[in-house]
Amino acid sequence: MPKRRHPISCQCPFCKAKRGTNVPWNKGLTVKMDKRVVNRNKGKTYEEIYGKERAKEIGQKISKRAKLRVGELNSFYGKHHSEESKRKFGRNISRASKGKSKQKMGHNIKTCQCAACKAKRGEKRVCTENCQCAICKAKRGETKGENNSMYGRTVASGKNPMCRPEVREKQLKKMRSPGFREAQSKRFKGKNNPMYGKNAWDFMDKETKKRRRTELSKMMSGMWQDSEYVEKQKEARNIKPNKAELKLNDFLQKILPNEYKYVGDFSFFIAGKCPDFINTNDQKKIIELFGDYYHKGDDGKDRMRLFKKYGYQTLIIWEHELNNAEELKDKVSNFQLQ
Repeated sequence: MPKRRHPISCQCPFCKAKRGTNVPWNKGLTVKMDKRVVNRNKGKTYEEIYGKERAKEIGQKISKRAKLRVGELNSFYGKHHSEESKRKFGRNISRASKGKSKQKMGHNIKTCQCAACKAKRGEKRVCTENCQCAICKAKRGETKGENNSMYGRTVASGKNPMCRPEVREKQLKKMRSPGFREAQSKRFKGKNNPMYGKNAWDFMDKETKKRRRTELSKMMSGMWQDSEYVEKQKEARNIKPNKAELKLNDFLQKILPNEYKYVGDFSFFIAGKCPDFINTNDQKKIIELFGDYYHKGDDGKDRMRLFKKYGYQTLIIWEHELNNAEELKDKVSNFQLQ
């Protein structure tokens, strides 16, 4: 792309500075007068100052000028600030914002409608039917397919300088270095981590928690009914029977040979749930083994009701019951006779 050429009479700030005609608008004004001029239009929009038509013209001019300063047309393209300049910018920003709250910097926390101020006041997000926020647009399906601004594009095709290959490689090289990882680990370790001692559920109210739990439950039950997902989980988890399950399996094979089969390795599902043992002789019977630690406070009634919907009888055996073989034998025998 050819570089932009500036005519002799160019009125851009760079050419004016070269000719020495770039005189500041407030030259010669006293501090008192300067403050009056600035405060007169402070907090007002172009429409309030110039009117709708004039404001529209000004906006179009600003947009045209901005387009002439994109990419290689920008005089600062390919250049970088020196370390001294970066330090100066940092000092100026810190001085400007030092001791200023959001209210002083233009946000009235009591009346401001921005997301941050609403969150501080504890207000919920309220969207109308025709809300144009990104979340509502996505729910209505307005950002799907060709309607999506990124349709047919990649992140690297954007104008963001961070998308340039050389910049990305530099950042990735920095992130992969062992020193960077150690520094990040120390920075966010223990109490330095902003989420230390917190849980994402702590930031939700009761209604949101209830809604999210039902949504997650439906989603997970649907996923466990997908055979491909089950196979992937089976390979990833490498599930094998634990000591208690092996003990119960040996016990069942002694008193009822070839009557029950272990299916707790994701080989059999009912409504997205995987039982431990199932009858193999055309009897709709299930035996579930509950660990004393992991199933503490669980009576198993929910699981029994779920399996009952599909015509299965369920027997719950607790881990501590494996120690008393006689009582366990009577319990299994009575269940088998039902």
